[in-house]
Amino acid sequence: MSGPPPERDAPFSATLQILNQRGLHARAAAKFVKTAGVFDAD
Repeated sequence: MSGPPPERDAPFSATLQILNQRGLHARAAAKFVKTAGVFDAD
């Protein structure tokens, strides 16, 4: 991503695309879910 960082209280969203044809490995997926889980989200 480029540009200035978002304001602290501004909502943020991102769309990610997995380019690997086999998808995301289970260990990496688990780490992603654990990391994402610390954020307040809908």
